[in-house]
Amino acid sequence: MVKKSRIVAAVAILLIAAAGVITFEACNKKNEVVNNTKNKNIVTISNNDDMDGYLLDLRKRMKSATKDGEAMSLSDAEWALTALENFGLCDGSKRSTDMIVDTVFTKIMINDGNISLYELNLAYENNKRQILEKFNSLNGNDKSIYLIKSTIDDSSKNGTAEIRTIISMRNGGSMPNPMRFGPTDYWYDFNEKGKCGPYEGQCIGRDATIEMNSKVLTNLPQYGCVNNGRVYFTDIDYHGITSWDYYGSCPDSPYEGCCLYFNDYNYNRCLSPSDLNWYLDKILECMDDWVSYYNKYIVSFDLRADEITSIKQSVPDLWVMDFDLGNIHCTHQPMDD
Repeated sequence: MVKKSRIVAAVAILLIAAAGVITFEACNKKNEVVNNTKNKNIVTISNNDDMDGYLLDLRKRMKSATKDGEAMSLSDAEWALTALENFGLCDGSKRSTDMIVDTVFTKIMINDGNISLYELNLAYENNKRQILEKFNSLNGNDKSIYLIKSTIDDSSKNGTAEIRTIISMRNGGSMPNPMRFGPTDYWYDFNEKGKCGPYEGQCIGRDATIEMNSKVLTNLPQYGCVNNGRVYFTDIDYHGITSWDYYGSCPDSPYEGCCLYFNDYNYNRCLSPSDLNWYLDKILECMDDWVSYYNKYIVSFDLRADEITSIKQSVPDLWVMDFDLGNIHCTHQPMDD
């Protein structure tokens, strides 16, 4: 992330965490929540910044840049590229519980840790071409690009860096999904073994981890803009949490005292609806805590199974939550096509 003098004054926040000291710089204030409807999943926002103006000016400078002209640091370039891609190509108001995720790669020339706006413009145009190729290959009639995240790897020693861009796309709406686990939701924890208990043998190919991920996504908010604007995200931060991070922190947990599910017995366990709803509530509580702590919004979420060690086991051990927090903006600008 990067501080931008043309946006609302940046705020540096020093966060003291168990893992160490983290420095966080926000480019602008969190946008005002002007309405929470009766459906708690819909959050309507109104801008209180001029992010559109900054990004439009940046695109103008990039298009007119020369090879030996204005440059910026790698971290600034990474922030700018991701912000411009979301501003120009995405609609963050349209999220699905079944997102299509793809990745594209682009090379960019660097000079002593800096990237010229000329090279950044070339990278943006090349990325945009690849992203739209991926998007246009989707066959659905109700599709949109939800989120784009670009990172720049400067480990190369030959004057080039690689840009890795992850695209999350929506291709049609989600199937209706209850917000809670119901009386028939008895699921094996891992390995896509399907339902268990009285429903043994049903729904092979899914498991408690997959079902929990879908339930959390159903409960997370979707965003809208006042006056029907288009939503886009900036200042996107990745966070990862595992069951180990909360080991023993929830003595009332159904298993092992973990706030996130944990199973080190190397066999699949049957989780009941009450077990699953307990973990669902704990995950949503955790998400609320992180949103409040960082003063940002949940942009993406993924729950997956993992193993404690690098040794391959027949059954995973724990849950891992990968999620992004970011700032939300509304725009009435047309998309960049």
